Amino acid sequence: MAFPALMWLGLSSIEANATSTLAVWPGTLATMLAYRRELRTHTRKLPYFIALSLIDGGIGAVLLLHMPTSVFTRLVPYLLLAATLLFTFKTRLISWIGSIGHDTSSPWYRCITVTLFIAICVYGGFFGAGMGILLLALFGMMGMHHLHEMNALRSCSGLCANSIAIVLFASSGIILWPQAIVMGIGCIIGGYAGAYYALRLPQAWSRLAVITIAWSMTVYFFWKQLYPI
Repeated sequence: MAFPALMWLGLSSIEANATSTLAVWPGTLATMLAYRRELRTHTRKLPYFIALSLIDGGIGAVLLLHMPTSVFTRLVPYLLLAATLLFTFKTRLISWIGSIGHDTSSPWYRCITVTLFIAICVYGGFFGAGMGILLLALFGMMGMHHLHEMNALRSCSGLCANSIAIVLFASSGIILWPQAIVMGIGCIIGGYAGAYYALRLPQAWSRLAVITIAWSMTVYFFWKQLYPI
């Protein structure tokens, strides 16, 4: 939600992407810290997840920095569409992937899952929206079943990919700090307030509200691209 909001404020697509990455970073950190106990169950795998996330997130950020703003702007509606589709059908996607029979000990299967993990982390450094859903689906492919542990690894990988991206974005001067700070505070307040009310409303209502907003923004950006003012 932060990315399209910043574009509505007049930021270029690349500036909005970099600034929103920083704005949502505290929330990702808080989520990872909340799952710190679950992370301890993967102490052997964790260094590999962190290393790959940092390297590939950096690659994604470099790709964005070397992409003309006009090209990235044309990609924005499609990136938002992909993220919206992932959120809308995430439950079915994760369940479907988890139901596929596979031998997780096979070297070829491990190669496939590592390749997919690398691609997802590169995408996370480049754009990021929907990265968490893709990681949950991938962890299901890897044979994981404990949702909290999956969320812990998802948060850790996302935090690493976003952290290296923020460093590269900041060194390139494309982060607008006043907007990032204001939006970061808003994300913290909104995240707390949203969780407070979400716990008191039917989950289906909260999900429907998010999906409605996401599809509305996606349609808006496609319309804006087809009929520029």
